[in-house]
Amino acid sequence: DSQNSTPCMVRVDPIRFEQALSNLVANAVQASEEQVRIRWESSEDLTTITVEDDGEGVAEADQPYLFEPFFTTKAVGEGTGLGLSVAHAAVTDHDGYIEVGHSDALGGARFTIALPKSASAPETAND
Repeated sequence: DSQNSTPCMVRVDPIRFEQALSNLVANAVQASEEQVRIRWESSEDLTTITVEDDGEGVAEADQPYLFEPFFTTKAVGEGTGLGLSVAHAAVTDHDGYIEVGHSDALGGARFTIALPKSASAPETAND
């Protein structure tokens, strides 16, 4: 209901945040069978962005390693294992976090980025 929605606004480094979000969406598209859903919610102090798919999901045994550089569940030559590591670094540099889990709605993976509204974009070399 658009009348009751709170604007979804956070201060981020646009290049790094675009990179983080595009990595999550690209992974969801590759893993999905037919559906990918992107949702966002905004509360007084937190904005969350959730990317879900209807693929096989992420094995529980793999979840602790997902954000480590070069870890991949893809076949050789299909991925570098850097996408989720880059996304994790960008989000944590914005004082946020990423959670991984099972999508109850679609049956596959669910990745949620949570960013505090009080956070500001990290300093960059160009500032």
